[in-house]
Amino acid sequence: RIRIFKALGEAGIEIPFPQQDVHLRDLDFVKSTVARMAAERAAKGAKPTQPAGQNGGAENGAADAAKGHTLKTS
Repeated sequence: RIRIFKALGEAGIEIPFPQQDVHLRDLDFVKSTVARMAAERAAKGAKPTQPAGQNGGAENGAADAAKGHTLKTS
């Protein structure tokens, strides 16, 4: 099999990967489900806030940024 694959490659013949098309009919359902799952995930990951001066403030922001967490405010 390996020799066949190499010979096809040398001849410039590519074997395509199987492709599938996904058609979503109810995008409102998909959007609401994704939003609900994101809210649940955010609620599970939420930490109680600490008063400033007790490892709160800038130290936590830097630590969260280092972990890849961001806080989005509006």
